[in-house]
Amino acid sequence: MRKVMSGILGLTVVVGLVVGAAVAQFNDSASLTNLALTIGSPDLLIKLTGGPSFLQEVNIAGSLFDTLVPGEFDEVLFELLNNSAGNINFSLTGKIPVEPTPTDDWNALKDEIECVVYLQGFSPDSTEASESSGWKTLNTWLISQDLPGDPLNDGAEEQLALRCRVPGDAPNSVAGHKSTDLEFEVTGEQIVGP
Repeated sequence: MRKVMSGILGLTVVVGLVVGAAVAQFNDSASLTNLALTIGSPDLLIKLTGGPSFLQEVNIAGSLFDTLVPGEFDEVLFELLNNSAGNINFSLTGKIPVEPTPTDDWNALKDEIECVVYLQGFSPDSTEASESSGWKTLNTWLISQDLPGDPLNDGAEEQLALRCRVPGDAPNSVAGHKSTDLEFEVTGEQIVGP
């Protein structure tokens, strides 16, 4: 029995060596080295039309709208630049990101004063979404609204205007009110897809 066991064990070792030697293969590898992976980054810049350079934010304190009466408007001309790194095209929206102060003045004006963003050279009253956002109350602008001028392709510039008016039928309750810390924010959201 001992001879049978050692014979089986010896045969197993020989078979293992033969099979192992039969499946042994040479191998080699090649590598790509010093890869650089760069992720694009969005960069939407703004400037006043005729201004010196595009910036992330433009403070226009001191460039207040004229004192308006019912039926009148004033506007700010501005330009946007898509200065993104990578091939990033933007869809544009705009909003008033926070309620301005003082609250009493904002409450009196928010549902009466109307603003529109439109492409310079086109009518603010245009019903074409590609030319004008359409007139909306200040209160409506607290939520992002689609803006004309998109897609704003990578490297492209667009000239827009923000016009605000006191409608001719505005009530006396708006008289004497003002908002001096109003902010208008434009957002470029990457357009994904073909």
